[in-house]
Amino acid sequence: MVRIAIVIGSTRPVRRTEVVARWVAEACARHPVAQAGKASFDVIDLADHDLPVLDERAAALWADYRGAHTRRWAATIAPYDGSSSSPRSTTTRSRPR
Repeated sequence: MVRIAIVIGSTRPVRRTEVVARWVAEACARHPVAQAGKASFDVIDLADHDLPVLDERAAALWADYRGAHTRRWAATIAPYDGSSSSPRSTTTRSRPR
């Protein structure tokens, strides 16, 4: 079975990406491949993992993780065959002047 992680990429306290990620997961679950038991889709929330930004010595490509927090994150996503991050918001709202 193919396992896909849908990663909520925003860690902000007020965010909409969780709603989008859960909607994507529900839509994926209705796909015939998922219905046939050949694929599964899970939502993983980056906010549930205490990951400081850019604190590892090497790029993730090399998987040379020194921090325990990064090794925990790597173990969380290792079982998946692929992942998709929910987009972060790039919308700006104009304030009334």
